[in-house]
Amino acid sequence: MSDITASERRLTAALDRLDRLLETAPAPAADAGLIARLTGERDAALARAEAAEQAPGGDA
Repeated sequence: MSDITASERRLTAALDRLDRLLETAPAPAADAGLIARLTGERDAALARAEAAEQAPGGDA
């Protein structure tokens, strides 16, 4: 068995274990205030990134 195949098998097994953990984990309670704040922060960061790309001399 090649090293790549062995690595792929280990990765697949690890991902399967993570899937099982996530499927059985209880869903966290949604905090509407936190979600709104984080969404606003994300939107502001995206707007800043877009403005930086559009600005002359931007690193885009």
